Parts: sequence; C-alpha cells; structure tokens
Amino acid sequence: MRVFFCDLDGTLWQQQGDQYQVDPADLEAVRHLMARGIRFVPATGRGPDVLHQLQSWLGTEVRDVIASNGSRIFRAGELIGCEGVGGETAFQLYQALSCSGCAMMLETASHGRLVIGQQESGTSLWSQAYHLKTADLLRRLPSLKICKITVLIQNDIQQRQVPAIANRFSSLRWLVNQLGNVEFLPDGVSKATAIRYYCQSEGIRREETAFIGDEINDIEAMEEAGLSFCMRHARPEVCRHADFAVASVRQAIELTLRK
Repeated sequence: MRVFFCDLDGTLWQQQGDQYQVDPADLEAVRHLMARGIRFVPATGRGPDVLHQLQSWLGTEVRDVIASNGSRIFRAGELIGCEGVGGETAFQLYQALSCSGCAMMLETASHGRLVIGQQESGTSLWSQAYHLKTADLLRRLPSLKICKITVLIQNDIQQRQVPAIANRFSSLRWLVNQLGNVEFLPDGVSKATAIRYYCQSEGIRREETAFIGDEINDIEAMEEAGLSFCMRHARPEVCRHADFAVASVRQAIELTLRK
C-alpha cells in the first residue's frame, strides 16, 4: 500500500459551526500510517486551504490534497491538475437561479472564492469570501476558470427549484452536500477521476491505494481504489460499494496495514 485517500466531512471529522471535532485516536492512526511510509491524502469537497488545519494536527508530512471534489489536485503544495468551466457558464447559472434569490460561491483556479448574491446564513467560509457586486460580476466572470460552484440553499422553495434548474446545464454535474447546499462541478469530474490522475502522475498502481468515505459522491472513489471503506453511518447504497464498513478512520487504517 502506498497511498490512503480520505474523505474529511463525516469521515475524519465532524463540523459544528466553524469548529472541527476529530477523534485523537484517528489522528494517531494517521501518524502511524505515515510512519510506515504510506501517504495520507485528503479527498474532499473543501478547498486546498484545508491542509492548514490538517498540518496543525499531523505536521507538514500531509502535503497533497484532492480538493473541490476532484476539480483541483495538489502535490506538495503545487497544483498538478485543475478542471473547470468558463465564467460564462457560471453567469448563465446565476441568471437562471436569480429568480430564486440564491447566493453562489465560486471556487476559482486563480482568484480564490467569490460570492454572488445575498445569503441569510452560511459558515465563516462565506463571510470570508470576496463578494461580487453586479458590475464586478459582468466584468470579471468571463475571464475566470471556475472549479466548483456552491449554491447556498436557504429555504424550501430553493430546495425544490435549484435541482430542477441544475438539470438544464449539461456541462455541469451536481450533488447535494452534507449541509444541504447544491454543488456544481465540471461534467466528468469527481474524486475518482482525480484519484486516477494523481496515481498515474505518481506511478501508483490501483492495488496500492485505499479510500474511505461516507457519501454518495464517494461511491466512484470507492470503486476506483484497490481497497475501499465506508463509515458505518453511511447509507446502504453507499456501503454496498465498499469492501468494508468501519466505525472509524482508525479501524480502516488498521485493516489497511494488515493487507
């Protein structure tokens, strides 16, 4: 085994507000894994800045990350793979959603996070992003490469309308994340495609990889890895794609090290 890919939200940690809750036993297991020469690579819907939190717990040995649900891949802090859609597509999506009053967060390849629209709620991630005004939107969006779009769902009407609108955009695939918001990615992009790209670039064979996750969007990654785990709290349709259902990341690592 050479690399252990790990989902974060609902797998390695639970988030309450802006705080992360993580089991110290899981962190100790990750340290033991890396001491054995196996890479620990988070595969997450979050941006690459998530590495700062992980490094505060685990040290700078954690250097690689599959971010934005597969649209960005970082190796030792360097961007080695990036998929995105043009700003025109994001603008068309915003226009289609404007009747719903939705706020959108755009994760760009080179300009950080941008927010369009008003939000009544949301984590500090939304408040820390740069908020685009209408004039900025028209001027800046066409030149941007958008890696991921998140639509903040704030009421029941938006919850019904957004998926219906999403199906009009064939260049985008969408999913509902753990917070109930809708995420858009370039069509054909997933954690699984990013894992495949990462391994090919590093000369790592499929049978030398493991993956653990807990959500629908982790299924393809489970099937891509040589050894797969799901958290026991995952839905049955997720668990049936994994080799093992486990109670913790620590347990998955213990099973991995026995292989």
